[in-house]
Amino acid sequence: MNHFPESKGFYEKLMLYGYPEKSAEWAKSIITCISWYGKFRIPPSLRNLVGKCYLVDGRLSYSQEYVACQQFDTWLQGAGLRTCRDAVTARWSASGRG
Repeated sequence: MNHFPESKGFYEKLMLYGYPEKSAEWAKSIITCISWYGKFRIPPSLRNLVGKCYLVDGRLSYSQEYVACQQFDTWLQGAGLRTCRDAVTARWSASGRG
């Protein structure tokens, strides 16, 4: 944050995600799944554009990634686990630096 002070307000909101127990006090673990995005063929006309990310965004209900997340939640719940998605910043938990 110190390197980009103009982004401070944005990242301060994200800091709340660093405390998953505030969203789910019962939670004891974080499960982070990753996906290889190299399998997608992004049209060359979208190169260097931010909008290209939305072609494979797992937050969009019509994407394969979204469906896969729903299925994984269902599987975890079937195994007797409780789930609480988006209670922690995914990038932080994936990097182990959260």
